Amino acid sequence: TLERVQALPLVEVAAFSSSIPFSSGSGRRPVEVEGRPVTSASERPEMDSRTITPDYLKVLRVNITRGRAFTAADRDNAPHVAIIDELMAERLWPGEDPLGRRFRPTHIPDAPWLTVVGLAGNVKHDWFSGYRPTYYTPYAQGPRSYGVLAVRTRGDENAIAPVVRQLFHEMDPDLPLADVHSLLQHRSLKTIGMQFVAGLMMPIT
Repeated sequence: TLERVQALPLVEVAAFSSSIPFSSGSGRRPVEVEGRPVTSASERPEMDSRTITPDYLKVLRVNITRGRAFTAADRDNAPHVAIIDELMAERLWPGEDPLGRRFRPTHIPDAPWLTVVGLAGNVKHDWFSGYRPTYYTPYAQGPRSYGVLAVRTRGDENAIAPVVRQLFHEMDPDLPLADVHSLLQHRSLKTIGMQFVAGLMMPIT
């Protein structure tokens, strides 16, 4: 699917993700840091989690400041890896080099250790709670039954929607597509309540 979308003339880069900024559900997960045993679940730090294909951070123009991005080699039979943002690095390894460190989510029994291979810039996933420490894992190492197709376009961003709809229809006529918006439209829809309250509070002149 990504290969066909990426081949469209209007597309600069495309990716899948378990979630995009300003979406419902935080994906917050308790994690265990290697070498730091805890005595209770309440002591485990919680991080936001996103599962992504290799070009997702390119779509959002989030820079990898250290280490590397994901590649096609990061598959299920390869060592499990993660990219973390700067907030997570400061939270778990303040003043230290996070590359090569390992952690794992504890909500999944026997979850594999994730080796940090990249450090990324921070992303505001939720307008109301601001920036939160986040880690990313490769889609191929943890496929989901749902996802979001994120596309960065060349030119008119609204022109891509009918083209992608037609492509998906050709691949699977029974596959529904929901919430097809630009990121700005998506953000506006998710913050409409706040916009309404702000409008009520504006002074009348």
